[in-house]
Amino acid sequence: MPTTVVGLLLFVGFLVPGFVYHAQRRARVPQRALSALVETANLVTVSTATNAVVLVAFGLYRTWQPRHSPDVRRVVFEPARYVSENLGYVAAWGCALLLASSVLALILGVRPKLVARFSARFAPSIVDVSAWYFVFESGDPDDYVLVGCDLRDGSYVSGLLDWYSTEVQETADRDFAVGPPIRYRPSGESEDRTIEGFQRLIVSAREVVRMYVSYQTELPTYDDDADA
Repeated sequence: MPTTVVGLLLFVGFLVPGFVYHAQRRARVPQRALSALVETANLVTVSTATNAVVLVAFGLYRTWQPRHSPDVRRVVFEPARYVSENLGYVAAWGCALLLASSVLALILGVRPKLVARFSARFAPSIVDVSAWYFVFESGDPDDYVLVGCDLRDGSYVSGLLDWYSTEVQETADRDFAVGPPIRYRPSGESEDRTIEGFQRLIVSAREVVRMYVSYQTELPTYDDDADA
């Protein structure tokens, strides 16, 4: 652990990209509760990776423009003297490199599918998220997600996905909502009908026996909708 103020600032700065990535992931992907050790390891891993990429880019830039970048040799062997003589210059470069690393972490957090596709090339992908999230978000971003459900009482409902619980635990105490066109088929009947006059239908996971999901490029229409 750092024992000086400067060491503490460097330690916190090193972990900033990991915090940025973690915050973006939690805002976009349901996360299971992790132990403090695993969360710390995730922060350190992401920070190390993004900082390493930025430092490699900095090294290439310094090779090209050695006069317009900090003297790495003096930073390593004469840190106190060099930094004190060029405090503003070194601080500006440090902030710029930290910002670049944080932006890279932000991109990884905002686009987690890019990471999944890349990692799938090296090892099988283990999905540690809710099945609802995995299936509902598998289509293209512009697709309509059509959800149909067989319910416990023998009836059937369907509609365009509007909202769903991001609870990671696969429990029955979850809900999702569908919007128009909302279709309903009572138990024992063979034809669906459109439910008119309502904008949302909330379905409890406790009542669902089977769920069917399809990705539509156009808004679904039905014959009875056209007749109406």
